[in-house]
Amino acid sequence: MPRNLAALFAICLLFCSGCQTWSTEYYAADESYELARVDRADGSRDVYELKMALGGGDASLRVTSEYTRKRAFFGLKVVELDRAAAERRGVQPYVGLLVSGTYPQSAAEAAGIVAGDVLLALGDTTTVYARHIADAERAVAPGQPVKARVLRGQTETVLDLTPHELAERITDPQDIELEKPPQGRSYAGVVLRGIPTVWAERMFGSTEPAIVIASVVVGSPAWAAGFRGGDLIEAVNGLEVPPLAALAKMIRERGAASQAINLRVRRDGKQHAADIALCDYTDESLIWFPFVFGVHDGVHTDDWSVGPLTSVCRHRSRWVADNSTREPRMENTFWALLGLVRVHSAPRGSHVRLLWFIHIDT
Repeated sequence: MPRNLAALFAICLLFCSGCQTWSTEYYAADESYELARVDRADGSRDVYELKMALGGGDASLRVTSEYTRKRAFFGLKVVELDRAAAERRGVQPYVGLLVSGTYPQSAAEAAGIVAGDVLLALGDTTTVYARHIADAERAVAPGQPVKARVLRGQTETVLDLTPHELAERITDPQDIELEKPPQGRSYAGVVLRGIPTVWAERMFGSTEPAIVIASVVVGSPAWAAGFRGGDLIEAVNGLEVPPLAALAKMIRERGAASQAINLRVRRDGKQHAADIALCDYTDESLIWFPFVFGVHDGVHTDDWSVGPLTSVCRHRSRWVADNSTREPRMENTFWALLGLVRVHSAPRGSHVRLLWFIHIDT
């Protein structure tokens, strides 16, 4: 090799660098998904939602119970007698509740309680704060008479108050922790969570393992196969769903051997089935030759550039983290000549910019 070419080759080796790095993972998921809804003959309902945590792809099960509760209702509108309100009324503060009005056709209206009265007690419950009204209503049954002690003017009066029955809709949410598989490389790019057996039985009437895909790494094999956050796994390789730990182990073993796995899932009443080409997708390649070119090959984003500080041209393409469709979609951006030309194309349309001030949407 001529001496000058050898020197040039040595300089290129000196300045050109390449490396393998662990990729940054981008998770795609919505805030929540309704997994099941159970309606009962008595009008009650349980709604089961997969609630996503902020970042990291984790999730929990939100169980919201809705039912009708019948209780006693007095029909009082009150204001707490703080110092300012007591001074306007001419009484001691925190001695009772100032009645601001009553609901039409309520027990309070029928008993003759009027705005301006100070409610001192309901039965055995002294009424100082607004919550004491609810305490008194819980202590009696509809139709059970109660003595209401009120201050009218400067005279204390006792009135008979017979509460009516009120049917109110109660919404009671609670968060349930989901089961997590043993840690390890997934080879698929899915975050799996198991629904505890007792809750799976309430949701689906079965004690079989219930596993959901909480979120998916954008650009991973599962993402390319169309799997998305909120998918409930119904079959694995055409067979029943195994326990969570067994499924995670199967994915790791098949992934290490570069084998595929077939999943059938359901979300929003629609099925989806596909093979996931398991592999170690987490490596990113970076090659950089200062002031000449750079190439980055990643899971979520690929780009290349030419010239100092990408001054000649640059191209970047990346997956769109859209959880609403199973179709993997990409957006691309091309810059040239210090940004004199910029072309951006995305699933929702394209945009061209020329000379920094000419803009064309297509």
